[in-house]
Amino acid sequence: MNELIKVDNVAAVTMTSLELVDFINNQRKEGEAVLAHSDFLKKVPVVLGGDAGKFSSIYLDSINRQKPCYRFPKREACLMAMSYSYELQAKVFDRMTELENRATAIRPTLPDFTNPAIAARAWADEVEAKQAALVQLEAAKPSVEFVQRDSEWGLMRESIRCPQDSTRGSTVNYSLFPTPFPWKTPYRAS
Repeated sequence: MNELIKVDNVAAVTMTSLELVDFINNQRKEGEAVLAHSDFLKKVPVVLGGDAGKFSSIYLDSINRQKPCYRFPKREACLMAMSYSYELQAKVFDRMTELENRATAIRPTLPDFTNPAIAARAWADEVEAKQAALVQLEAAKPSVEFVQRDSEWGLMRESIRCPQDSTRGSTVNYSLFPTPFPWKTPYRAS
């Protein structure tokens, strides 16, 4: 139910006949007959008339066979739902409106590049945002270098061994080195 199709470069929310049948069946009360997709397909030309062919589509079933279906925009989905009940039509309308709102919230807005002033303003905003990000990166550089240097020093300090003393099993006197993290105890090899 969240399919988007491009119509004149505008994304339109659509609902397939399979999704509409599922939606109808989920709205039915306990004990009511289940609507079959094949029965729904028979009703589409009756409700939509000659326009039904505009919305025909194909889907692959569970064993990869091509089967007919319809892909309805909002108006036609509501017309099909209305042929069952007005309450169902209202629910389909609300669902399609919700999907449209979600799609427009996600869609980024692009400036009108046919207008040179708007295009220049958009370019300037992008350059300013990039410059601000670089300034923030430069401001954080000393902190990053400190953490990298400190962590490298800590790793190096813990791995230093005197080659000439390795036969006797002794290690470097770590008290000669500053402790980068006072809460850490120096590594002592045993």
